Amino acid sequence: MKRTIAIVTLLTLCLALLAACGGTTPPPASNPPAASPAAPASEVPATPVEEGPITGKFLYIITDNLGDLGFRDNGLYGVQNICETFGTEYSVIELGSDKSTYEVAFLDACDSGEYAYIVTCSNGGMSDLVFKYAPDYPEIRFVTFDVGATAEVTADNVCAINYRQCEGSFLAGVLAASLTSTGTIGAWVFNEVPVGHDFITGYIDGARTYNPDIEVVVSYGNGTVDIGKAQEVTGTMFDSGIDVIFNVQGSTTSGTATACFTRGGIENGLYVIGVDSDQWKVYTTTDSTLAEAASVIATSMLKNVTYSLEYLFNGIADGSIEWGTLVSMGIAEQSIGLASNEHFDEVVSADVHAILNDYTAQISEGKIEPKGFFTHFNADVAAFEAWKNG
Repeated sequence: MKRTIAIVTLLTLCLALLAACGGTTPPPASNPPAASPAAPASEVPATPVEEGPITGKFLYIITDNLGDLGFRDNGLYGVQNICETFGTEYSVIELGSDKSTYEVAFLDACDSGEYAYIVTCSNGGMSDLVFKYAPDYPEIRFVTFDVGATAEVTADNVCAINYRQCEGSFLAGVLAASLTSTGTIGAWVFNEVPVGHDFITGYIDGARTYNPDIEVVVSYGNGTVDIGKAQEVTGTMFDSGIDVIFNVQGSTTSGTATACFTRGGIENGLYVIGVDSDQWKVYTTTDSTLAEAASVIATSMLKNVTYSLEYLFNGIADGSIEWGTLVSMGIAEQSIGLASNEHFDEVVSADVHAILNDYTAQISEGKIEPKGFFTHFNADVAAFEAWKNG
């Protein structure tokens, strides 16, 4: 039996946030982020399916709001592209930051009878809501992305996407180790959570693979988007002798980039590596106030959510992916990699590019398996911390 939550005020709030195709115009779907150094998104063969079982309206429901220049926006681009491919429509609900409203709003959307597909990210416990309630709504198909590698999909109307971010972070670690002149690199991570640990495991593994004697310093946020705090903390890190920082929170990259730029940036041997989107391209093309500071962003480690959602639905349509599965995506699936652009080519030597391309190919072919928090440490925090600090 479906659960009905009769809280009119929250339902009204959620309906007010719905933005259907032809209604409030969302961010444009053009220029999705690159998939990997070897295969930018514009060259990725999406292989759209002309006809298939993808019919009915989509809902993209997210915590917080659009405009993060990262995960949430990229998920919307994916939904837009899917709907264009299959000739259907979508709506958007932005839930804001009040976590107490998430469950009610999610169930109200399910109970509305309006949606054939509901797509959401794992942030804010949304994947937990999908796993909990999907069996009660067998007529709806649910997709949740960025779940942990240990997530269990038990309902046959759910597909979950897990990203092997440790693979891309391995490349970021190799890059950081190749750029440092002090022998000390750093990372600013959104929170001390399993996915964050997976980022850092790959980053440290890549850095130590390039230079076993390198020192890696990691600082953590509290899960909120606080650009000022990121700028303050990473500024202190730069002042301590760290000269390359991997900013593992796409929406705060501007803070870290500003901290780096005001200390001389690349001319002073300081670099930032972004995440999620091609942060250099995002800031230089959409925000003139940050274009100058963005010059310190050597490249970004991508989780190509846009392409991964297209990959998933095309696979469902052609029968190569089944509902009721956890789908793992990494470099081989062109959903993880480093952003490829002219700035990256300019600030990083050809020799380092060759090394990165070689590692990319070896990971894609399964010849190298970067360490991951889930795969190497089995999500054991104590073992991870001992290794990280060793």
